Amino acid sequence: MRNLPVTIRRAAAARSVPGSEGPGGRLLHVLIGEAAHNEALARVLDTAIIQPVRDRAADVVRRAVARGDIPPLQDAHALADLVVGSMVSRLFLTPDAAHSGSADGPSSGEAAIRELLPFLLRALGAQPG
Repeated sequence: MRNLPVTIRRAAAARSVPGSEGPGGRLLHVLIGEAAHNEALARVLDTAIIQPVRDRAADVVRRAVARGDIPPLQDAHALADLVVGSMVSRLFLTPDAAHSGSADGPSSGEAAIRELLPFLLRALGAQPG
């Protein structure tokens, strides 16, 4: 289980999980809001952003299973959805979190990972420490 937290942090650092800070993050906020009312835009976002992120997260899950970090799963995408959904909720739907990054502190993405990772690991049966 020790490798999974490192893998998740590396994946986020490599922008496998989009952050909300900066112009790109602000644009993504707007696009997510508009996609709720525009099916064509929702499909484009799903193809261009959501599915690739889900696939990368599922790959991380599969590698964790292969290493023995977590028990085998029927559907790696289901766990990936929990991880990605938690990050999207925290980064794009929680106003305080979406704007909490600062020049001298962690980005909101890093802060979200630090806050959410212990819960994810406990849900997978990891022991603290």
